[in-house]
Amino acid sequence: MSKYVLNEKTALVLNDKVYALVRESEVINNSVCAKCDLYDKCVDFDDNHHLSALCLPNQWDGRWFFIDAGQLTKFQRGELEYYISANINNL
Repeated sequence: MSKYVLNEKTALVLNDKVYALVRESEVINNSVCAKCDLYDKCVDFDDNHHLSALCLPNQWDGRWFFIDAGQLTKFQRGELEYYISANINNL
């Protein structure tokens, strides 16, 4: 069982690297920004969070964060790839 719950509808591609939006299956600590693989790209020296609208769309709870998709299970990567390919024409 994966330690992450995948939001298969949200992925971000930056510099040919895929990031998936996830939350922990069992929350270990509440500091999601510290777990996010995009922290360095999101948070600046004034503690502004420039990408936060991507991990908190439509007033979801605040447990979501981005990880490198390589950390997903093979099944989860397949789900993400399927959803992207099925919806590529809607972009």
